Order: sequence, then structure tokens, then C-alpha cells
Amino acid sequence: RRMKDEFPNVAIELNGGLADLKSAVEAAEGLDGIMLGRAAYHTPWILSQVDELIYGDAPNGLSREDIVKQMIEYAARSDDRSVKALIRHIMGIYAGLPGARLWRRTLSESIAKQYSPAETIAAALETRRAMSGAA
Repeated sequence: RRMKDEFPNVAIELNGGLADLKSAVEAAEGLDGIMLGRAAYHTPWILSQVDELIYGDAPNGLSREDIVKQMIEYAARSDDRSVKALIRHIMGIYAGLPGARLWRRTLSESIAKQYSPAETIAAALETRRAMSGAA
């Protein structure tokens, strides 16, 4: 903040150690922005709140499952056959929720079985649905 006071025309953004979006926005008060690296990688769902918390937009109304379904559709259309490259970005979409470990394990096991990206994500979603139905 002292740097921002001394150099007001220089963009200064907060980066590092930001665990969640709400506390990151509060911590960056008076600065020009925030960068969410590891937090977004490990818990990508926090990105669904950016427009609402930072720009005041209405919630988009999408659930995690909606996003996963969109990823299945994208993976089915994509020429990218690299399962790991696609999957690693959604490993943490259910982080902090019951069944998150099962989600990650199913993704990993499906990769090992050499499923296509769409099949891998669909298998994990089906496992998650079965778990939710059993509860």
C-alpha cells in the first residue's frame, strides 16, 4: 500500500496466499487488482463468483454440475485428446464438498483406463450422482 501511495500511476496487484475470493477482495482494497493462481487451480469454483463479487453482476445461476456438463460437451467436440491437460483444471471443482475425494479418484482412475476426456468426466459425474442418490 505504501508503494501504491508513492506510485499511484503504477498498477499494483495483490498476488500470493489468497485462499478465497472474498478475503482477497478485502485484502486488495485500494490496490488495482488480485491474482488467484493456486486458489483458482485447487478450487476453481471460486471463479464463478468473480463477476458477482467484483463487478456487482447478478449470479449466473450455474451449478457445478452445469459446468461439468458443459465440460463434457466441450471435451466431446474438442480435437484435444490430452485427458490430463483438460481434467487437471476441474479436479477441484467439488473441493470442500462431500464426495470431492470420490470425484478426484474417479477422474484419476478413468484417466488410467485411457478413457477419452468426455468419457472421463462423464464417468466421474455419474459416480458423483450415484453417491448423491445413495445419501
